[in-house]
Formats: sequence, C-alpha cells, structure tokens
Amino acid sequence: HFGSLTLLGVLNTKIRGLFPQFIFTHNTKLQTIEFSGFHGQVPDQFDVFDKLKTVQLSGPPGVINNEQETFYGPLPTTLFNSTTIVTIVLENTFLAGTLTGKNLTWTPLLCQLSLIENSQIRGTFPTELLTEVWTTPISRALGQFPRFFSIFKCPQIGGPLPDLNATQLAAIRDIDSANDEVFQLAYNSFYGWIPDSMAEWL
Repeated sequence: HFGSLTLLGVLNTKIRGLFPQFIFTHNTKLQTIEFSGFHGQVPDQFDVFDKLKTVQLSGPPGVINNEQETFYGPLPTTLFNSTTIVTIVLENTFLAGTLTGKNLTWTPLLCQLSLIENSQIRGTFPTELLTEVWTTPISRALGQFPRFFSIFKCPQIGGPLPDLNATQLAAIRDIDSANDEVFQLAYNSFYGWIPDSMAEWL
C-alpha cells in the first residue's frame, strides 16, 4: 500500500534506523519526504518522483562525530535537479559534495533552501539561485511559497558574497514580514566586504 502514499514523514520521534531506501522502489507518488533520527546513505534517485515538492533530512542536533550517526554519502544531485521540488532542508548531515557546479541545476520551482550544520558540503555562494532562478518576486495570489535561504554552520562553504542588484534583492525580499530570518549566512567561510546592495534591505 506504500504506492499510494503522497506524504511520508517521521520527525521528532524515538524511531531510529537506516534510511528507508524502499521508498525509491515502492512509491513514485510521494510529494513530501521528511525524516529525522535516521542514518545511512541517501540514494541519488530522487528523479523517480515526478510530484515531489518537499524533502527534509535532519540528523540529530548537536555535534556529529561520524557519518554513522546521520545521513551520509554523496550530495544527491537528482534532488537539486528535480523540476518539481519546492523545499529542500538538509540539517546535521554528513552528506558530501559541491553546492555549485556543472552537475547541479537549480530547480525553477525551488523557494526554500535550508542547509544547517552540514560539515561535508563545500562550495561557494550559490549566486545562480538568486540571479537565474529567483528572478521575479513571488506571487501570493498564485499560492507560491515564501522564499527562505539559509546556509548556517557549513564551514566548507565560503568565498566572497555577490553584489546583487535591486531587482534580484526584491525577488527574495518579497516575503512574509513575520519571518525575520529570510536570509541567514552565519558561521561559514564567507569573506570580504558586505555588498553595497545589502544596504537596500535596511
């Protein structure tokens, strides 16, 4: 009966075990995948889902000493290359790979990207997401998700911050005022001057 599921979420429970890889062979209708407390390698097979909108993979909070405590393996490029994905949340994982590169294409529907405490993900600021994907403000009238961007405690992601223009900033800024952490870039390896265009947010 797993083949009829559209949402599979196991969050904030005492359930532990290996990443349930059966979902890639028994269910292609899933729209939401949310797991916490599991460990194991994440298959790079998210392209089997043609309706997938949300993926959240969260390891245990706090310091992770080895990959056996959380999700590990290559960063699943099929997740980022999905044409339907809206929300990607990777927290406290040992997933390894480069955030920017020719093998990674930002999905046009992606609205929320949260990378928190991922010590093995490396790369530079994903400028392409802001300059090529988030090119227009969201439309609440169309029921679009508010945009959220967070790279927090990912020490191997760094480099200079891009100087975005007013139009690019407006595409991110158009978001519910109740969420005051729309653009979070703490505890990483970014360097240099704060781009002048950031002043337009104040």
